[in-house]
Amino acid sequence: GEPLELAPGGAKRRLALDEALLREWVDAVVKLWLNDGVKQQIEAFRNGVDEVFPVQTLLRFTSSELQRMLCGHQQVVWTAYISDDWLKRGQARLEDERKALEEHIQPIGRLSKSSAVLTL
Repeated sequence: GEPLELAPGGAKRRLALDEALLREWVDAVVKLWLNDGVKQQIEAFRNGVDEVFPVQTLLRFTSSELQRMLCGHQQVVWTAYISDDWLKRGQARLEDERKALEEHIQPIGRLSKSSAVLTL
């Protein structure tokens, strides 16, 4: 795309290692990335949610709850072994993960499940 000035006349300004200038630049980049740069996407998301239910109802949830609802768990869960720990707290037990991973590994070529590179 086209170059974008972060500040009026910014293209003509010389960058220097000055704390005030650096702070101004960081603030401008953050504003661009987290405000102006995503404004249309956030508005589209909000409008889409509003078509299904009032977006204000999302305020009832914490940021962690919203993340889990929208993005799911942030770890791989092998469906063969889901423990009570995972069901209650979203945390898989190490022994369950290891057992499931070993079961799902399908070595090819000269490798076998007992090959050193595949031994957990």
